[in-house]
Amino acid sequence: MAHGNVAFESPSMAFWNDSRDYLVDALVRLKTAGCDVRILSSTSITSDGVKAKLRGAFSTDEARFPPHLHSKYLFVDGGYLGTQRKLVWTGSHNWVYGSIRTNEETILRIDDPTVFAGFDANWNHIWSTSTP
Repeated sequence: MAHGNVAFESPSMAFWNDSRDYLVDALVRLKTAGCDVRILSSTSITSDGVKAKLRGAFSTDEARFPPHLHSKYLFVDGGYLGTQRKLVWTGSHNWVYGSIRTNEETILRIDDPTVFAGFDANWNHIWSTSTP
């Protein structure tokens, strides 16, 4: 997760379950610290517990649940480890316990403004076509 003065942080996550619901708390901490946090997570395969926690912490202007989301990325536009950056983390990694312990998933950090712009455009398209 990002540290410092992050201006914008947004995940787009297909599968997110209660084994990693602590990530909601991390996003709430970033929001409380002044970050603009917006979230997309699939309504069909995100656990009810995570959806309830997200709905309790984020407004419909901050969290949306499209029905068929398969994206798996997080991006940061702002201060990260003391430097202004545009970063993307992406791969096969879902936000579930098995992804970090048993499934040998892939997650990449990409530090490239052009790649960031592509993910940002994709994220904004999904956001704009998702109902609150």
